[in-house]
Amino acid sequence: MNAMADLAVVIVNHNTRHLLRACLTTVQRQVSTSDATVVVVDNASSDGSVEMVRSEFPRVSLIANRENVGFPRANNMAIEASDSETVLLLNPDAFPRDGALDELRSVLSSDNRIAVAGPRMHEGDGRLLASAHCFESLGRLAATALGIHELLPSSALRWAARLLGRTGRLHRVNYEAVGPVEVDWVSGACMMVRRSALAEVGLLDERYFMYMEDEDWCRRFRNAAYRVVYVPSAEVTHLVGMSLSSKLRRARAYRDSRLIYHKQYNPRLYPVFSLLSYLYAVRQCGLLEALGLLDGRPESQMGVPAPREAEP
Repeated sequence: MNAMADLAVVIVNHNTRHLLRACLTTVQRQVSTSDATVVVVDNASSDGSVEMVRSEFPRVSLIANRENVGFPRANNMAIEASDSETVLLLNPDAFPRDGALDELRSVLSSDNRIAVAGPRMHEGDGRLLASAHCFESLGRLAATALGIHELLPSSALRWAARLLGRTGRLHRVNYEAVGPVEVDWVSGACMMVRRSALAEVGLLDERYFMYMEDEDWCRRFRNAAYRVVYVPSAEVTHLVGMSLSSKLRRARAYRDSRLIYHKQYNPRLYPVFSLLSYLYAVRQCGLLEALGLLDGRPESQMGVPAPREAEP
């Protein structure tokens, strides 16, 4: 591992060998081994991922866990094992386009109060994914949990977005921004972080197993007076949902993370947030699978895959 590399690219993997191979190939085309190190943390894959990395990418640093320790913990292991000015968290199903990493690094270096930079992300078919976000509010969670956004025609949603203040502005930023824009949070599927800010704010919160750890981290950076910036000139293809094993596990993981998040940031309204979190989970997995949500075990005990998935 390059002790003083300028950039550490961290990829957490769980049973996505074919995606990981393609992701590593893409990354190695864009970074120089003289100023960057690539670290793969494998969360107890059974599909030959570890053997593939060792045989096909010998210059990649590999941490092979014997159990699935979750997304935040796996990333933290790589961050602690590396020493670089910047750290890029990258999903194995996320593929930076040419120049994307340079664009993110350029924005980070432009202002020492910028702690986090995130790209504009597209689905595999080219459709734009939500990349710039507001912190989850009661109204936003209620709208998604109750399916209100699915009941209105797209024209009504566009007009509603224009009337929703900052939430509406950030919704438009996803599509209209041409330069860096300060936002509340960006996705951990591809997120570049300044290490000096990380040293001040701390690592990812390991109470989360997966989901919302990126929103929580960005919130902590902003609370420490750092900036989080969306960089539309840096583009990434994100094959959303490729590493997910079941709707129930995804729903359970989102529910568990929301309960942790809103208990910390919205304690007075936590009972309402808790109810809406369960409703959202039921809508995500369907009524037939919803009985599985009654199991009180946290998703960290259910063997859920670690890589960060789709935005809600």
